Amino acid sequence: MDQVRFQEMQQEAEQLVLLSSVLLIVFPSAGEPVSGLMDNLKLTVAVMLADLQTHCLTSSGRRIQSFRSLEPKSRVQSYLLAALECSQHRTPPSLPGGLEPISRELKELAVRFSRLVNFNKLVYSPFYQKILQKVLAQGEET
Repeated sequence: MDQVRFQEMQQEAEQLVLLSSVLLIVFPSAGEPVSGLMDNLKLTVAVMLADLQTHCLTSSGRRIQSFRSLEPKSRVQSYLLAALECSQHRTPPSLPGGLEPISRELKELAVRFSRLVNFNKLVYSPFYQKILQKVLAQGEET
C-alpha cells in the first residue's frame, strides 16, 4: 500500500546522492570563495536535478559516466539503514563524511523513512508472522 511513498523516498534519496556528488566535486575544486554560497548552490543544483529522469550524462548516444556508482550512494544508504536501526533508541546516527552539505535534507528523509518502515512493521507484522510460520512448518514437514 505504501509502494508509492517508498518509491518517492527512493527518488529523493537518489537526488540527494546526485546533489552530494555534485557538491563534492564543486567545493574542493572551487575552494573557499564558494563555501559561503552553499545554500544557493544547493538550491540551484537541486532544481537542475529535479527533473532528471536518467542518472547519467550522455554524449553521442553513449554513456559517459553513471552518477549512481559514486561513493555518496553507499554513504546515503548506510545512513538510512543506521537511522532505521537507531529509530527505536531515539538517538540519530552520526552523519557519514562528505554528506554535511545535505545533512538537513538527509535527516528529514531518514525520519520519514523510519516512520513509514516502523508503521508497516506494526501494522503488517502479524500477517507476515503467520505466513512465515506456515512456510517454516511446511519446510519442517519435508
